[in-house]
Amino acid sequence: MKKISTLIILVLLFSACKKDLKINDQWLGHWVNKEFVDSIKICKNPNLIQKTPFVELIFDRPDSTIRMFLIGKESKTLTYLPVDEKTIEVKNYSNSTNAFLVQEADMLLLQDFDKKTIAKFIRISEKDFPNEDVSTFISYGVCYINKLLFTGEYQYDDAERVSFHSNGSITGLPDLKTYAPCLSGECLEMSKHANFYGTNTQSEGKNYDWEIKKDSLLIYDLNYSKYPMQMNQYDRKNIKYALKKIN
Repeated sequence: MKKISTLIILVLLFSACKKDLKINDQWLGHWVNKEFVDSIKICKNPNLIQKTPFVELIFDRPDSTIRMFLIGKESKTLTYLPVDEKTIEVKNYSNSTNAFLVQEADMLLLQDFDKKTIAKFIRISEKDFPNEDVSTFISYGVCYINKLLFTGEYQYDDAERVSFHSNGSITGLPDLKTYAPCLSGECLEMSKHANFYGTNTQSEGKNYDWEIKKDSLLIYDLNYSKYPMQMNQYDRKNIKYALKKIN
């Protein structure tokens, strides 16, 4: 009887300690899946890597839940249970199944219950944008993809200087002031090609196709009228802007 009582006390103590365990500050920040980042550097087109959708995990504070940020879909909130200082169990990560996040060096490893690594995540912070203000943008991960694909100085019509910024703003174009690239989710069906959502000074917005050819960024209007009820049939209409990168 005494042995049983002792065992029960030990179990209760262990459960209490595990329940009170919180993640440390090393978890905090924005984490983007490494495979997507590596692929986007090579192909410059998210439509070509749909088997590796953009995923960003956001830890706001040690006692918070996790936000899984997806472009084209609402952010998904995930709950977790700390296992130890280096491991947390994530509830309902995908298709109502659980997974583990494990810290290793400067990465987070997403593992299944057999400890097989499903994905790797790298941290993105304000240090990745030394000359830009991204403080008001919800996702450092998206800013980082913007940096890889668009950020820089361009020449337009042999006269105008155009700037694309990592925080999603544009200066120098008459009809485009902001952009948000389609990286995953339903917005990929807006066109047969890579596209982004752009807005003008009046905050009126629509989708545009884009294409990177050597040192040029081409932005296309889309033909909405031909297939108004079939988003995946929207096709390129004409080149709206042909921008040559100069820096």
